[in-house]
Amino acid sequence: MADNMSKEQRSFTMSRIRSNNNNSTELKLLDILLQHNISGWERDSNIIGKPDFVFFEKQIAIFIDGCFWHGCPKCFNMPKSNEEYWSVKITQNKKRARFVNSELKRNGWKVIRIWEHSFKRPSFILKKIIKALEGGGAKMNRKNWSDKELTTAVYLYRFGHEELGLTYLKIAQIFGRSPESIFMKLSNLLSLDQGFGGLSNTGKRDKEILESFKTMHKDDLRKIVIGYLFEMAMEPTREQQ
Repeated sequence: MADNMSKEQRSFTMSRIRSNNNNSTELKLLDILLQHNISGWERDSNIIGKPDFVFFEKQIAIFIDGCFWHGCPKCFNMPKSNEEYWSVKITQNKKRARFVNSELKRNGWKVIRIWEHSFKRPSFILKKIIKALEGGGAKMNRKNWSDKELTTAVYLYRFGHEELGLTYLKIAQIFGRSPESIFMKLSNLLSLDQGFGGLSNTGKRDKEILESFKTMHKDDLRKIVIGYLFEMAMEPTREQQ
């Protein structure tokens, strides 16, 4: 089939595809980090190469490389149309990645590059990141959710936070977790409740707690949760996960 797009139209179209794919894989990596309570990272940094995730304290830069845009040796297929254009484009992307790697390493950074297809094996990505983080720097408190936290999450999923008299930020502080990890847990409960099996790394206890409390009356569950929150607030200060 002939390619009738102008150079400008093709560039815009492919940039939209690249943006959508990158956002999707970034969210998948975000899911992995939050599910395992790995903190100390930032997004949208302006260091050279603009990594997708950065651990500044440990000086680790993580890039998610699209299999098409970076010419993955495992699954890249050269488009039949405008082959010369795409060959030059992919070669430039590879050259840029090598330059960025070199500059970051020269300045004392560790560079992790994750192929898009690697998200079929989240455990592989997790091991790769943990291995890089070993030796200090970033926080890796991968504490499992307690029954008190899970029960509170079920209440939040069913009824919201308003009648608890606490914001999500305050609840996160009581948990010793980030607000993002709570929102991810709520998304997980929604997925479980709708029969989709939950997000990656869903614990068996998540399902058990959800089934135990999903039909309990709102007032009864709120009394239990308020008690749990009070007990957790009285515990020694937790480091944010």
